[in-house]
Amino acid sequence: RLCQVCVFHCEEMNVLNVVDNARGYVARMVEGAAGLKALLLDQDTTKFVSVVYTHSEILQNEVYLVERLDAAFGKTPLRHMQAIVFVRPTAENVRHLCSELQKPMFGQYKIFFSNRLQEAALQELAQADEFEVVQL
Repeated sequence: RLCQVCVFHCEEMNVLNVVDNARGYVARMVEGAAGLKALLLDQDTTKFVSVVYTHSEILQNEVYLVERLDAAFGKTPLRHMQAIVFVRPTAENVRHLCSELQKPMFGQYKIFFSNRLQEAALQELAQADEFEVVQL
């Protein structure tokens, strides 16, 4: 019986560690950028962020817009805001991101991927950034 309680407690601690690590990763993304921010996500990273952060917690970090990268944005440029992009490194997301960079809605972009990006996709993004809005 005690062994079952220990196993449950260890599993619970592992889940908490994963959530804490995920919160830390998202926090470094949004806290590393000063001023008004937009958070651009894909279908899966939207779920990921919603599990580890509440909307009010995101607002506390000056993130005033949370949108899907594949959503149709309004026509009004938001050059006073910087976009923090957090997406999976898929061909579809790279295509959406290239389209966004060719007609940027925001003044700056900081791009984060949930996994390793292929070299060819990185080159494609670099070529799409004609306005040099992507920041390191």
